[in-house]
Amino acid sequence: MTREEELRVRKSAYQRKWVKNNPARAKAIAKKSADKRKGLAAVCRRKHYLNHREEILKRSRQDKADNPEREEKRRQKKYAAWMEIIRLAGKDRCSLCGYNKCFWAIDFHHREPSEKLFAICSILHLSVTEARVLELGKCDALCRNCHYEIHYKNGGFGRSKSNQRALSPQ
Repeated sequence: MTREEELRVRKSAYQRKWVKNNPARAKAIAKKSADKRKGLAAVCRRKHYLNHREEILKRSRQDKADNPEREEKRRQKKYAAWMEIIRLAGKDRCSLCGYNKCFWAIDFHHREPSEKLFAICSILHLSVTEARVLELGKCDALCRNCHYEIHYKNGGFGRSKSNQRALSPQ
């Protein structure tokens, strides 16, 4: 055994002994190193994506075109996950009148429009994430009729009160 190999073996034996005697510190150091590696990997992936964006998007579009069955399965899986979350949250029916015949006639009304980050209808084709589920929690499920009535009473969908009075029956 060469001198270098002997030193390497002795060093690894010392490290194992130190880890055994200091498990909390060893775990913290390992976690910090792993976090640092994850951060560097994310930066590298992002840099690679930005440098090769067009090529990656072209490949992705081609892959979707070549495998429509897989894309349909993926879309259905995302939709099923959302439907389960919506059902468990009790947002699969109108919270005012109880309508539940057709899910696509249900709108998600933000109780506080100033806190709205995005429209729920625009994310149902995306994967479920914590932020998206939190956004769903800010909403009430309303049928189209109840939703329009609420907006009509509150000034409409971007219409002024004077315009609204002109449209309302006398």
